[in-house]
Amino acid sequence: LRDTGLHISQFTLLVSASLTGPVGMSELAERLSLDQTTLSRNVQPLIKQGLLKLEPNKEDSRSRLIILTSKGETAIAEAYPKWLEA
Repeated sequence: LRDTGLHISQFTLLVSASLTGPVGMSELAERLSLDQTTLSRNVQPLIKQGLLKLEPNKEDSRSRLIILTSKGETAIAEAYPKWLEA
């Protein structure tokens, strides 16, 4: 995935966000068997790149939802064939 600029862990996060739709940090951390601190640390660069975004959870004001952006969808589309090849 070197050509895409993504690490495998970042690709995994993007695909997980794509498959789950808007998802809370704690739920995604549980699905990926990560603690929330590790997930947060890995999500931040993807947010800065515009691949993910965080929005308030309308159902629970104490949490935020991770949402895949259109730029993130494009990144998955570019990286997926390379991942399959590897």
